[in-house]
Amino acid sequence: MRDSPLLPWILLTGIAFGWGLNWEILRTGVEEIPPWVFRGVSSLPAGLILLVIAKLGKQSLRIERRDWMALFIASLLNMMLWGVLILYGLTQMTGGRAAVLAFTMPVWAALSDSMFSRKLPSRRLSLALLMGTGGVLLLWTGDPETRALSIWGPLMVILGGACWGLGTSLVKRRGFPVSPLVLTGWMQVLGTIPILLVAVIWDWENIGSPGMAQYFSLAYNILVAGSLIYWAYFAVVQRLSVMVSTISTLAVPLIAVLADAVMEASWPGWSDTGALVLVALAVILTLTESQNRKSIIGDDSIFFFILTRRKLMKLKLIYPDIPFWRAETSRIALFSGMLNLKIFDLQEIS
Repeated sequence: MRDSPLLPWILLTGIAFGWGLNWEILRTGVEEIPPWVFRGVSSLPAGLILLVIAKLGKQSLRIERRDWMALFIASLLNMMLWGVLILYGLTQMTGGRAAVLAFTMPVWAALSDSMFSRKLPSRRLSLALLMGTGGVLLLWTGDPETRALSIWGPLMVILGGACWGLGTSLVKRRGFPVSPLVLTGWMQVLGTIPILLVAVIWDWENIGSPGMAQYFSLAYNILVAGSLIYWAYFAVVQRLSVMVSTISTLAVPLIAVLADAVMEASWPGWSDTGALVLVALAVILTLTESQNRKSIIGDDSIFFFILTRRKLMKLKLIYPDIPFWRAETSRIALFSGMLNLKIFDLQEIS
């Protein structure tokens, strides 16, 4: 039975609201539960749920021994540092503004790629960086209420977004031979280990007097934001291009800003709106950069270099003009055929 063509868009709507509303829900949670404790208690079961979903879908959970260290480092960036830093930021600023700052992540990821490849950022990426920086400055300087707050809150959220971007770039360049759902589940589980250690040793005694709102926040992040929404996102990616899926998630900070407006009973100011527009444009420029590269072969093509010695054992895959997530889809499919693969970006060999 075929899915309805409306299903991906219904799921995208659920993703936007599920993650967008979570910023205020998170802020409520850390009012009485300190960030290390909150993230540790919510991330571990959420990661286990994702792994169970993957197993029920007959996906392999096996990680190669050589990949564990890289996976652990990616987990520290994508889960531990990202997750804890934004929670500390949320103790000092509203959820909507934090979401706008956090969603500069694709710009940081693209900059990390440029750093790893030892190449200067392209003009498009430089423009995206300027727009993103302009959005951050506008959010910070354009509103008297924001200027009156500690600078550490916004800085922690921006640093969290940078860690997320760096971790994303690491995952891209390292290449893990598992599905994105399995990879996310393992990163949540592994990233939770040091979080729980810090929480037990240092942060547990800082727990306040949590009420129903805080328990709801924990439950929401375990069952919805940390597992169900991730599953929905990967289900959408299977039906639409990742480009469309990722750009569509820009509705998340928009929903977060609107949720703030409802909670505070006031419409977003010009600085909030302007910052949201600038950051959204920066992300779109970043995500569409690879679509505008000049290809030596043609649009959306995959070019294979086959290296043979005695047998056909290794392949170098060179993706001249497609985003890395589409390349990863091809790599995962080939890996299922038990081929030993190594991925090279075109820039790496040019």
